[in-house]
Amino acid sequence: MSNNKFSLAGKVIIVTGATGVLGHSFVKDLAGQGAIVGVLGRNEKVAEERVAEIEAAGDRPLL
Repeated sequence: MSNNKFSLAGKVIIVTGATGVLGHSFVKDLAGQGAIVGVLGRNEKVAEERVAEIEAAGDRPLL
């Protein structure tokens, strides 16, 4: 864990609206910064795609 108080590494963040365009950007960026991202949205298929995308990048989604 980083000593940087602004680090997102290991933090759990839930993104509502993650199946939309803006939510997709948030999901990718937060996961890329080491956050454990919860993906919530109206479209289950797209939400599953977002989770698969996070996993493919080597990051951790919240399942």
